[in-house]
Amino acid sequence: MRTRVSSGSPYESEIGFSRAVREGNHIYVSGTAPIAADGTTAGLNDPAEQARRCFEIMILAIRKLGG
Repeated sequence: MRTRVSSGSPYESEIGFSRAVREGNHIYVSGTAPIAADGTTAGLNDPAEQARRCFEIMILAIRKLGG
């Protein structure tokens, strides 16, 4: 069984991608961008903050899939 977590992108259905996909016991996470909750870029000019935000987004997706 396959379960997906949406990225919220308007292009998701057109292009055919998801933030993360669970297939059996495996969870696959796609690339992400450092998007803040308000839709702006998090950590502008701060690569470390951008990386932290990307990991936060990925961790939330993994948790939604039971990881």
